[in-house]
Amino acid sequence: MEGKCIFTWLSRQCSEVETKDEYDQSYNDLKIFLTNRRTCRDLSQSCRQAVLELQENLRSKEAKLGNHFRLFLRNCMDAMTTSPVESCNHSVKHGSFSVHSNMNLDMTCAKILDGANTRIQRRKNAAEREMAKFNHASRGITKDVLIMKGQRLVDREHDDRLKYCCVQIDADNFIVWNFENEDLGEMNKEWPWTELPRFHRVRTLALRSHCGKHFITCSCGFRERVGIPCRHMLCVLGGEVEISMMDVRWWKAFHKHYGEESKIGETFQISFYQHYMKFTDMFR
Repeated sequence: MEGKCIFTWLSRQCSEVETKDEYDQSYNDLKIFLTNRRTCRDLSQSCRQAVLELQENLRSKEAKLGNHFRLFLRNCMDAMTTSPVESCNHSVKHGSFSVHSNMNLDMTCAKILDGANTRIQRRKNAAEREMAKFNHASRGITKDVLIMKGQRLVDREHDDRLKYCCVQIDADNFIVWNFENEDLGEMNKEWPWTELPRFHRVRTLALRSHCGKHFITCSCGFRERVGIPCRHMLCVLGGEVEISMMDVRWWKAFHKHYGEESKIGETFQISFYQHYMKFTDMFR
């Protein structure tokens, strides 16, 4: 039980913490947990020392593994990879020369070129099927414009906005929060799961203007990572959703025509570039 809890503890430092303070708090709380009387009874001294050494090793790589450093990575879709870990393990077991480009994301140019045409054609085929589909599972006004995955994300954020409270603190700024207790599930309502650090987060939203147009930004970074308005934005906006709020990469037509040597293909390429640069300029 303690082993699963410690694993979850460490993984949350790499996937859920959102600020340096949260990272440090999680780090210190785990050190306290390892000195707990019940933990000392169930885990040997050597095991607890190994966990401490592992956490220290992870902390030395905080800039690469800490989730708070990835919070505003554009278009990352909250993606993570275990490739560095797999390479390290393989190197330990079989020697450093056994690690090669097939094992991680640093693929060689030859492998990229070999699969490029196949991926492009597969994407175009999937886009053509999307264009012919009707989305009856959603009632959103963007359901016939966005691909299925994008619409599911929009619907999730739109529905979850109702769980939050918001207050306007001045002409251009809002705060949004939800302090309800986390649903831990039946298996997680007892020790040691109750020792896991959890944080009450207050999101700050600000109204911004750029080239005569108005935008809203949120401290959660979801809009930057995913390209879809977050639940906090929709809470402030009263659930209002427009297609202009979505990155063009979620549009059905974008997937079908992007890269084509045609007028509409060129238009989407220009639109995608301008859409990206617009938000890049705002956050500089």
